Amino acid sequence: MVHIIISIKELHLDRREALSRVYRRSYLRIAEIVATAIDTHGPNANALIDQLRERDDNGILTWCFHGNGQLMEPFSQLRRDFPEIWHLCCDTLL
Repeated sequence: MVHIIISIKELHLDRREALSRVYRRSYLRIAEIVATAIDTHGPNANALIDQLRERDDNGILTWCFHGNGQLMEPFSQLRRDFPEIWHLCCDTLL
């Protein structure tokens, strides 16, 4: 057991896990904003962009709109159901 704790400290896994939790919380906040906007059946693009910028504490919007995040819900649903808003978000949230 002592060897495992030492290895974790040596590899800095505790820091990586903490960082992973921080990014996950940011992602969940951003995903919730998008999901709520979708549920309104006509999201306001400017309000959505403002809310996303305000809540992007860790700079993950680029991943959500340009990386693999765009393949995940609710981002893929926004792209599918509201393509104009999706493109505006992609152009604006670089």
